[in-house]
Amino acid sequence: MKTPITLLFVVASIVSFSLHAQEHAPSSDMCWKDAALWTIQAASPDSLNYQELSNRVREMTDCNHLYGKNDCAYSGTALLYEQLIEGRFVKFLFKRHPEMGKRFVAEDAARLR
Repeated sequence: MKTPITLLFVVASIVSFSLHAQEHAPSSDMCWKDAALWTIQAASPDSLNYQELSNRVREMTDCNHLYGKNDCAYSGTALLYEQLIEGRFVKFLFKRHPEMGKRFVAEDAARLR
């Protein structure tokens, strides 16, 4: 009984990975266009939710792996969107837990890391 379940899990994982790879394999041209557009759009990211920001990081990371060996456009765009996510997360934490924000700043200033 365990063997068919294990086999089913392995096959499902392979199929899932294959579908994901096919779905997220943008062309070189699309990578360039997205990187250029998204760099401009990063100036006003409030219209994008977390999942959209995260998808852009993933696509730019994929583009970098596929086409960006000697170019920093894709990794730079991915980093830009990672920073937007990080900034949004920090604002969320400080807003919901201001005492933790103050404590973080105080401990960091005291080098208590």
